[in-house]
Amino acid sequence: MITVHIVDDHKILVEGLQKLVDNSGFAQTTAVSYTGEDCLWKLSFKQPHVILLDINLPDWSG
Repeated sequence: MITVHIVDDHKILVEGLQKLVDNSGFAQTTAVSYTGEDCLWKLSFKQPHVILLDINLPDWSG
């Protein structure tokens, strides 16, 4: 099973992506973050196979 960490500051988008990933049958959302700082903190505990990352977060860019 592929593990996915979703990072985006728009809650509705995160919820939609999470449902899409979890219903795919081959991937599972293991973490959700709404800020870059929270993402880094969570990555220090668990590393996913894939990160779906918004490139324009309030505290991160690029």
